[in-house]
Amino acid sequence: MARAIRPVGRWSLDRMLMMPMRFSEGMMLGASPVGLFGPRCAQAFGHLGFMNILGWADPQRGVAAGLLTTGKALLGGHLLPLSRLLATIARRCEDD
Repeated sequence: MARAIRPVGRWSLDRMLMMPMRFSEGMMLGASPVGLFGPRCAQAFGHLGFMNILGWADPQRGVAAGLLTTGKALLGGHLLPLSRLLATIARRCEDD
């Protein structure tokens, strides 16, 4: 597990997501203040599937999640609600 989440290389622009990302040998890694898996998720790791499939774990918070949504729109009305959901998950985990 340690090897799977160990960062490799430098921050780089993910040309599909058009955002800076950190990677391990097989995972996308979280970031702070905001990353792919929500706010303050520097210890999180997981992967984004084809547009609307997202799975990750955050050992610092003791949470693992999988989100599956319908549709394959690259840009759409789902992006704002998705970011709100990720922020809500992060906030609720901090409260525990």
